Parts: sequence; structure tokens; C-alpha cells
Amino acid sequence: LKTRQMEVLSRAFATPLDREDIYRAIMAIDEILNYAKTTVRELEDLEIQPDHHMVEIVRLLRDGSYALKAGYAKLGTRPKEADTDAIAARKAERSVEKVYRAALVELFHVNSPFDALGAMAAAPLAPVLPGLLNDYHLHIMTVLKRREVYRHLSNTADRVENAASILHDIVVQMA
Repeated sequence: LKTRQMEVLSRAFATPLDREDIYRAIMAIDEILNYAKTTVRELEDLEIQPDHHMVEIVRLLRDGSYALKAGYAKLGTRPKEADTDAIAARKAERSVEKVYRAALVELFHVNSPFDALGAMAAAPLAPVLPGLLNDYHLHIMTVLKRREVYRHLSNTADRVENAASILHDIVVQMA
């Protein structure tokens, strides 16, 4: 992608934008797409169903991406208005981080199958211990898998913020 985009930019006769800024914007948007595709593959590979936190984060990423699309589209006709879209994309990233932190708090809240051990303290544990250990193992694996997906979504939001910063830089240069 890098080579093809640079070739197109090199052949362009004239552009009101700095070619390096165009290239940075293209690469930033490409990173967003790559992170999104990788996250979907990760969900499939880890066999995880999205939870309400993931759905909310994806909605915010969509909103931030639409703001970027609108902002970059305005550069040719209304560049000063594009900064509003850059701000909206940055806000989406901050909102993702809030949901991400809430998801982690919920995810790491200790409510495991081992909690059942306390209730069974008076009963003989030998017959149920293997089942409890298996349940605990499954719980830990699910926590680790979900944390990995949450982190990947958070990283995607960071890429949205990067693309918004580049958009803002371009708007400032055009002013």
C-alpha cells in the first residue's frame, strides 16, 4: 500500500496539501482498518461472542471513523469546518477509553467458581473439586481472551485519535 500511494502522490501535478500530510493521513486510516480487521479475526480465532462493552466500543469507533470521513471530505471545500470533525473523532477515542476501563473493572471483578468453595466449606470437597477447578480454568481463559480483545479495540481508538490529529494538523496548515 505504501509504495502504491507514494507513486500516485508523486505523479500528482499539484495538490493544495503537503504530500507528506496526505501520506500520513492515508497510513493512519489504513492502520484503523487493519486494527478493525485484526480484531474481528481475533474474536473468531478466540471464539468469543461480543459483549455489551465491545458493542459500545465498536459503536464509538464507528462514530469516530465517520467523523474522520466527514472531516477529510471537507478539506477540499470547507477546511476550517473539518476541525470540528477532528474534535469529534478525538472525543470518540476518549469515550472508548472510558468504556474500556469500565469493561476491565467488570472483567476483573472477582466472581469466580472458587466463590462456591466458601459456601461448601463444611461439605467434603473431594467430589466437586475437579469440576470447580475446570470451571475456574475456563473462567480465567475467558477473562484473558476478553481482555485481549478489549485492548485491541482500545488500540484501534488510539489509531482513530492519531488520524484525527493528522486531520487537525492539516487544517491548521491550511488556515
